[in-house]
Amino acid sequence: MAVSMTQSVEQRIESLRRILRQHNHAYYVLDKPSISDGEYDKIYQELVALEAQHPKLITPDSPTQRVGDAPLDHFEQVTHLNRLYSLDNAFNTNDLQAWRDRLVKQLGEEAAIEFMAELKLDGLAISLMYEDGLLRYGATRGNGQVGEDITQNLRTIRSIPLKIPVQGTAAPPKKLEVRAEALMPIASFLRLNEDRRKAGEPEFMNPRNACAGSLRQLDPQVPASRNLDALFYTGIIIEPGPDTPTITTHQAMLDYLASLGFKLNPVRQHCTHLDDLEQTIAQCDTQRHSMPFNSDG
Repeated sequence: MAVSMTQSVEQRIESLRRILRQHNHAYYVLDKPSISDGEYDKIYQELVALEAQHPKLITPDSPTQRVGDAPLDHFEQVTHLNRLYSLDNAFNTNDLQAWRDRLVKQLGEEAAIEFMAELKLDGLAISLMYEDGLLRYGATRGNGQVGEDITQNLRTIRSIPLKIPVQGTAAPPKKLEVRAEALMPIASFLRLNEDRRKAGEPEFMNPRNACAGSLRQLDPQVPASRNLDALFYTGIIIEPGPDTPTITTHQAMLDYLASLGFKLNPVRQHCTHLDDLEQTIAQCDTQRHSMPFNSDG
């Protein structure tokens, strides 16, 4: 009887976690809330109560475990498995053409070169590692080869999944590295500075500095209170799983990341020719002024 009861509780806990992950994804990633805040809180509190009664069933990927209690003494260094490169600038059509010419020289005239244009986000570059679907660690870009382990703070960002896939039953890659831009939405930045102004504290200069400063806090309660976001822009399948598709284009990688539950840059366009790319750049320059976050290219 005890075994049966334990199994029943374990099944209920996992069911609640699955429901909360799906609603988190709908709210924070898709921007389409599927239930009211009151309904969500009711489900969340049931999970909190069950985990309190059965602490041995608590797992790191549970929605209740996003915010750690204990501040860190310092951040450990992390050596990236794959280097995070900086971006080059292109200021005009001639720069774009020169860049394409370099690609043709490297790949050959017969190469079918297409482009993916995305709004450049003004935030903090981060890298996250998932093993068997679970978030193992996340780090800053640092110098591109070595960054700081800020896993405890990144876990507080609701758009970062603690477990993938968020929906569905397909097995995730055995090991997946994903790259994202952590950022602070403009509305969150304005609220934060208003609170700091009322408290007589110095204000942040811009959302990027506010985001970077938040993620470098040793106490995870600080970033947890600041409504940060993360938009993912690429992934590297280090070790595939049994259901991992073969991915040969950047577009395919983005589609795959979206299927796993990662939040993507909403302003992106697949371009088949350089002329298409130039038109998209002009459109992005108009769109970026109405986005809820800052961009710088």
